[in-house]
Amino acid sequence: MKKILFLLLFIIPISVSARSKTSCDYKLVSNLKKLASNVDITYTYKIVEDNVYYDVTISNIQENIYFKTNFSNDIYYYSDTNNGEIVIENVFPGNNKFTFYSSDSGCLNEKLVVKNINLPYYNRYYNYDECKGIEDFSSCQRWSLNNDDYNTFLEKTLKYKSSLEKIDNGDNVNKNLSFFQKLINYFVNYFYLIIPLITLFIVGIMYLFRFIRNRKDRFDI
Repeated sequence: MKKILFLLLFIIPISVSARSKTSCDYKLVSNLKKLASNVDITYTYKIVEDNVYYDVTISNIQENIYFKTNFSNDIYYYSDTNNGEIVIENVFPGNNKFTFYSSDSGCLNEKLVVKNINLPYYNRYYNYDECKGIEDFSSCQRWSLNNDDYNTFLEKTLKYKSSLEKIDNGDNVNKNLSFFQKLINYFVNYFYLIIPLITLFIVGIMYLFRFIRNRKDRFDI
């Protein structure tokens, strides 16, 4: 009897549907992930009293998708959108995360896709007079994180300008030097290499003369 039951297990067809770890149908999850991947995120910015704020537009949201952000406790559903588009205002700069979930009854709350958007920091000092002529300096770049107070910013810019002046002055001095002065400077800067080379050269010449003289004396005999 046991053998018959064992054989029946292989004969009777068993229907098994493909499910995910959260008991969602794999095909449904796959389709929902494609929909979430097609969501677009764009932004515009505004400067208010030397601070930057971003208006983030999330579009192409479908009815069976909702999302959360890492910068608020709000949950945004399709019903909150205007034909699948919603604008979140006054978002701070930095790395912002948008996590999309399924609102489909067949796969409720399944995590689908995470989208990251890096909103650049704004440097309030970039347009100050101290930055004129040194716009490439890190403390003067417009889209960069700069938490320095004004005195620290001023100290850094003055120090940077001073370093540039030293380089320019050094170049001008070198341009005005005569060939003989440049030769002396070259010797002073590289004497630790030149002196050993000269010594080796002199020793080599002395050895060569001694070798020639020994050869000559041997033939004279």
